[in-house]
Amino acid sequence: MVKGSKEYIASLEKEKKLTEDQIALAKEALKNPSELVSTKVKTTTTTSASDTSSNTSTSSSSSSSGSGTKLDTLLTNALGLQGKFTYKQVGGKFKGTYDQFVKGAISDCSQFVQEMFDEFLGINLPRTAAEQAKQGVAVQKADLQKGDLVFFNTTGKANSHVGIYTGNGKFVQMGNSGLKEQSLSSSYWSPKYQGARRINGVGESTSASTPSVNTNTSATKTTTTSSDGKVKTEVVKATQKEIDDAVRDLELNLSAWTAEVYQQSLDIIDAYVTKTDNEIAKLQSKRELSANKQSRYTQDSAEWRKEEMAQSSYLQQEQKLLEQQSKDIRQQLIDKKITKGEYDAKLAENSAKWWDYQAQIDEKRKSVFDSQIAAYEKQTKSSDDALAVSDANLKMMTEGTVEFNKELRNQIPIYENKASVLTKEISYVKSLLASNKLNAEMTQYYNDKLQELNLSLLDTNSALKDVNDRLKDLRESAADNIIEEYKKVIEQQRDLALDAIDQEREKEDKRHEERTKNIDKEQKQFETYINARLKAFDRENANVDYTEELKKKMDERQKIQDRLNTLSADNSMEGKAKRKELQDQLTTIDEEIRKFQRDRDRELVKQGLQDQLDDHKDYNDKLKDGEDKLHEDTLKKLDKEKKETERKYKDILEDQKKFYELKKGLMSNDAIVVTATLGIISGEYDKLFGTINKHVFETSKEMQNMVYDFQKSMEGLNKYSGGDYSAPNSDASTGGSTGGNTAGTIKGTTAARVAWTEYLSNKQSAESIKTKMAALQKGSMEYKGFEQQFDALKKKNDQLRSVYGFPDGSFNDLVNQKIFSAETGGMTPANMGNEGKFLLAHEKELILNKSDTGNILKVVDVVRGITDKIKSGLNLSGLFPKVSPTPSSTDNSVRIDKVEIHASDKDTGTSLLSKFENALNSKLKARMI
Repeated sequence: MVKGSKEYIASLEKEKKLTEDQIALAKEALKNPSELVSTKVKTTTTTSASDTSSNTSTSSSSSSSGSGTKLDTLLTNALGLQGKFTYKQVGGKFKGTYDQFVKGAISDCSQFVQEMFDEFLGINLPRTAAEQAKQGVAVQKADLQKGDLVFFNTTGKANSHVGIYTGNGKFVQMGNSGLKEQSLSSSYWSPKYQGARRINGVGESTSASTPSVNTNTSATKTTTTSSDGKVKTEVVKATQKEIDDAVRDLELNLSAWTAEVYQQSLDIIDAYVTKTDNEIAKLQSKRELSANKQSRYTQDSAEWRKEEMAQSSYLQQEQKLLEQQSKDIRQQLIDKKITKGEYDAKLAENSAKWWDYQAQIDEKRKSVFDSQIAAYEKQTKSSDDALAVSDANLKMMTEGTVEFNKELRNQIPIYENKASVLTKEISYVKSLLASNKLNAEMTQYYNDKLQELNLSLLDTNSALKDVNDRLKDLRESAADNIIEEYKKVIEQQRDLALDAIDQEREKEDKRHEERTKNIDKEQKQFETYINARLKAFDRENANVDYTEELKKKMDERQKIQDRLNTLSADNSMEGKAKRKELQDQLTTIDEEIRKFQRDRDRELVKQGLQDQLDDHKDYNDKLKDGEDKLHEDTLKKLDKEKKETERKYKDILEDQKKFYELKKGLMSNDAIVVTATLGIISGEYDKLFGTINKHVFETSKEMQNMVYDFQKSMEGLNKYSGGDYSAPNSDASTGGSTGGNTAGTIKGTTAARVAWTEYLSNKQSAESIKTKMAALQKGSMEYKGFEQQFDALKKKNDQLRSVYGFPDGSFNDLVNQKIFSAETGGMTPANMGNEGKFLLAHEKELILNKSDTGNILKVVDVVRGITDKIKSGLNLSGLFPKVSPTPSSTDNSVRIDKVEIHASDKDTGTSLLSKFENALNSKLKARMI
């Protein structure tokens, strides 16, 4: 029985109660002294010759029993069986005689004890050691007597082994090595010892000699002999002297018993103290074990704090036990009615120890708190170190480059982690302050710490905001630059459109002026031509008149000659005179008719020429009127178009919502939205380059400079899409992503660029679907649905790779690659639309639109046709009227100095050839009139 255990205290209480009962009985007996002494009883027991003889005489009210002899026989037989029995775990009570039990020589510990007690003492014990441990009364190890059962823990279970105490610190037991007597103090059995029980009816009687009163005493002597003659009992009445001696002895015993009760009360209190001290000692051992374990960890580790908290818990339990000990002492002093200051020093010592424990507990708590705070500060220091390295890296980079932005963006999770750690640390410190477990000094310390942490958190959040603002400012600045360049593109488009209108107006003025000059010149030439014809006609008529007059005169002369000849041969004067008269009259009439007809023909020719002159003048007047109206309408149209163009571009440039949406798209965190927005802006560049291509510049250098400027401007789009927000025209590297493009460049058509955007979008979507699929069960409907979507995207991208030669890889690897170059060139795809697409060109390259290309081929055919005709000679015979030769005919050759045609942008090669032939025929016809 362990000192300080519940059983030990209960036994002390029981002993004290017995002593108090003795005192009560003694006080009651002193009231009737005659009852203090009972009769004297003398008992003599005679055994056989082979046994040991013993005579026992007592003067008590009871005699000793014969159990001592039976116990000796039990122990003698048990020790005599050593080396003969084999240990084996068996079940149930042995069924058979003792001789059969000994002959079998197989048993376990509890069956052996059960069989020996049944055979020699007639005591029926339970079968198992655990049940046997519940029998009888507990006995302290120091108070062991022969026959007591001793119990051990050999299997990890309480009272799993039992033996019989044989005296002198030894016991006999049935173990794995058989039946043997062992020592309780051996290194094996001592730590396994759990207690002992004394079974009722075993061993010698040691009960207190309680005075018994026998009122039927007499001076006679009575002798009683047992039937077998072995036991003889004599009873003798006590004398008065014996009664007086008994009173005196009882009073002396009463005084001793009273002192014994007081001492027993102190022993009980000491047992309570010992009980608490034992429990405190166990906790101290646990603390030492925890401290040894704790020494293997760093002070800021969770394991170190766990052990420190365990030690704090042990200290608090020790403190409570000490507090309970003081309560128990005070309560026992009250219960035991002890008024002396026996335990004042102990109570004062406990009070001092309590405060010492409190100081240790506070120190442990602070150590735990400081350890947790140190762990948080270790994390914040790690974040600070990472930020310091990052800041050093930023100083070596160009602001706004891909590397710079990436490094700056990497600071965000570091600041967020630091803020998270500081938030946790602040919450932790707040919980400490709210726990009411801190003393005044610790409260002040952690209040100061909380203020420091709050300031640090504000600084961290401020720094995080600065990083985000800086990134936003860089990105916003880059977006603003893009928007500004985009506006410049629109403004340039406006200027080019207005300049084109002005050029059209100037061209129209020149055309109108030239056309008017041509009409006037042609009219003047026509008038000159008509006048020349009239003059020639007059000369020709004069010549004809001269010829006719000459002929007439010749005829008249001939007639005179003929008349002379006729007169010489006229036979009839009258007849001849009459025929002559008639002939003269006829001749005169014919002459008059011929002259009249000739004059009429001449008048008609003059009238015809005058009509032609008048008609041509009216025609030219109408042409001039129509030309003036066309010119006026064209100018009005151009003026209107110019105003509409100005208004259109003014509306575009002043459309703040549109530019806000563009900037919002550029600032979006969605790569697809950013790519789409850049595509919209890139489309304006396409339109601009298309406009530049069609625009008429004074010099080719002017066009080249403009294209170069806007190509440089367009590089900002590529930089932005690659995450480079550096300033425009910066020579800083845009990152290492371009260097890793193993796929080379792709032909830079707009279709390829659109396909590339779709290709990247498909990649991003496919990777997102793949991530979702990884979290799903294969074979599920949702998994199959995602699988179909993934296969469709993969098939589409395989087609795009096949058509355009795009490189394969992850979205993050591809998004920053630059795969287009002006050097790749290539044929533009069909179905591009009338507005055209953006084209990258090399320096000094000629760009033709679709119409230009077709017209050039037709012009080549026209030139070849004209050349062939010139080589073979022009056949103009069909163009000339046939004229009868006259004596006065002159040279009929034709010389054409110039043939003019008016062409527009809509004319084709065929229409130009047709105009040329018509103009040439007109010249030839006019020349021959």
